[in-house]
Amino acid sequence: MKPWKIILVVLAGFLTFVGGLVAIIFYATSGITETSDEFFAAARSGQYQSAYELTTRQLRAETSPEQLQSFLESNGLDKVTETSWRSRSINNDQGRLEGTATTEDGGTIPLAVEMIKESDGWRISLIKPAESGLKGAGAAADDPAATQAEAQAENPD
Repeated sequence: MKPWKIILVVLAGFLTFVGGLVAIIFYATSGITETSDEFFAAARSGQYQSAYELTTRQLRAETSPEQLQSFLESNGLDKVTETSWRSRSINNDQGRLEGTATTEDGGTIPLAVEMIKESDGWRISLIKPAESGLKGAGAAADDPAATQAEAQAENPD
């Protein structure tokens, strides 16, 4: 067999292996993406009780349906039309998604969603939209209270 044919066969085998591995990962994490998609679809259609039922028992014990609705509306998460997850992970009965949610107006919201697998399936335990605003050098200089707080932290006397 010619050397270039051997290289092509090895390359094809490697690509098949990598493709299979990616397919397995996507299949293994499909439960958490399905739950998040159901959650955001319910919120978008105004079915906040259905969205609420897709959260963990602990979250429901600490948060009322009205609080969840208020959180979703104030963060624009009641208008999500599509999600894209750049990172998916499952460790035992805990899952995490990181990516973006696209809203009706075309905006994107970076967010992380954490889940726990309960007896009736994957349930959302935390939704964390990325913070927005100005941070870093120059941001605090425009805020006298922040500048004073930083100065006091550096010189507690």
